[in-house]
Amino acid sequence: MRALCAAALLAACASGQDTCPDAPASPQDRRADPTAVRFCTYNVEFLFDGRDDPIQKRTEAEAAAHFKAVAQALDEVNADVYVLQEVEDCTALSRVRADMKNGQEYAGYIVEGTDSATGQDVALLTKIDPTVTLTRSRGRGSWPLPSGQGKCTAPSGSGSQSVSKHFATRIPFAAGVDVAVVGVHLMAYPTEKTRCAKREAQATVLSSSVIPDVMAVGGGTEHAVVAGDFNDYSAALEDAGGNVPASNTLPIIKNAVSPSFSEAAARIPKGERVTHGYGRYAAMIDHVLVSPKLAAHITAVEIRGDIGAADHFPVVVTFEFPAQSPPTPAPPTASPATPAPLTASPATPAPLTASPATPAPLTASPATPAPLTASPATPAPLTASPATPAPVTASPATPAPVTATPATTGAPGVPDSTGVPTTHVPSATSPVTALPAASTLAPAPATDEPTTGTPGVPDSTEGPTTPLPQAGAPTRSPDTNTVTGLSSVPRQAGAGTPTPAPEELEVGASGAAGG
Repeated sequence: MRALCAAALLAACASGQDTCPDAPASPQDRRADPTAVRFCTYNVEFLFDGRDDPIQKRTEAEAAAHFKAVAQALDEVNADVYVLQEVEDCTALSRVRADMKNGQEYAGYIVEGTDSATGQDVALLTKIDPTVTLTRSRGRGSWPLPSGQGKCTAPSGSGSQSVSKHFATRIPFAAGVDVAVVGVHLMAYPTEKTRCAKREAQATVLSSSVIPDVMAVGGGTEHAVVAGDFNDYSAALEDAGGNVPASNTLPIIKNAVSPSFSEAAARIPKGERVTHGYGRYAAMIDHVLVSPKLAAHITAVEIRGDIGAADHFPVVVTFEFPAQSPPTPAPPTASPATPAPLTASPATPAPLTASPATPAPLTASPATPAPLTASPATPAPLTASPATPAPVTASPATPAPVTATPATTGAPGVPDSTGVPTTHVPSATSPVTALPAASTLAPAPATDEPTTGTPGVPDSTEGPTTPLPQAGAPTRSPDTNTVTGLSSVPRQAGAGTPTPAPEELEVGASGAAGG
């Protein structure tokens, strides 16, 4: 299969590694519509090449036909982001992309897991490149959980369990909407007691570290999606088969955030809640959990029961982000528009300009000094007010008779040599005030009155477990049950189907098994 490595998909294949987790240095968005995201989780049922597989499900020819069927299913769903379970490696992603009509629009990513029993991994196939390199936690959770936390009853033994198949990364769904994406594939067999307890332990690892850690990357984000094959039923939503969960797996994961994750399937009716199996074995074990604020952007949810390329059905969730959401700066632009009132406010200076116009009254007020000038004129009776000069000028005309009389130097009332008393004529130095005639001058005109103006790592403890057959099971196996491997089953070319160790084998079994 190494010969099929696509250089563009990852040099990891050429180096002999079945992993391709690195986010590109310059992430690209190849969507036709950047305001919407079609998100899909899909268990593609052993997408392997049919050569030296840990579990030989198909011949090479059958595997090639399966690749084409899965590619057609992906074309039909036409999602922007796929979380795919049961993928062999990066080369398998390259191959399915090559079989798709628009495969060149997608990039594939895998961080290799530790399920040595099946060799399965969880992959990301996306038109929107991740901004954070895919990671996988090696954390382990203890089982059984203490009473009150776990729901599984009487498991055989105790221990710890890792999440052997998962990834965590970040993908920008829209401007300002950076989403933590966690893809999972948990232990199979929903009701088997020991596996039930181990699955709850896996849930604690996801809830306590994987989910919060990837949400905290960088500046952190409040948006997250956890999707995949949980191999367990919902306690909140009854599925079409009326299945009841034996574990607290979903509640534990949902409580990783507060307020808790919501289940996308709540938007579809009970009769359509089937992601695996048929008839009385119909069950919903594939889920999409969405954080509260991101859930507000969900506009459609569907389970594509009409697509039969694998033993599970695609679960598709559509998110929409209105065009004005990226321009959330529009409100700030509207805010600057508020300066229009500020511009109108500067227009209010018109009243201020009108106020300066009120100085006209102020100019009239300065005219009031006329009364002040008139006030100094009140001494006019004493100094012959300049405002009344006309009468004074007429008064000097009266001296004409005086000039006609020769001036004498005699004392007043004393007869001169002729015996006639002399008349006293005022001299040039005589004060004007000596003229009582000033009292006969015309009074000051009425205009003298003052006026007032207006102012303005691989798990060594994980090995295949022998599937539990159920009596009366239908001929069609409803699922290939994936188990975290404890022991490694060596691949040998042409060796056929290896005999897995009895603890972790994840193989389809009749009955309500999960893949």
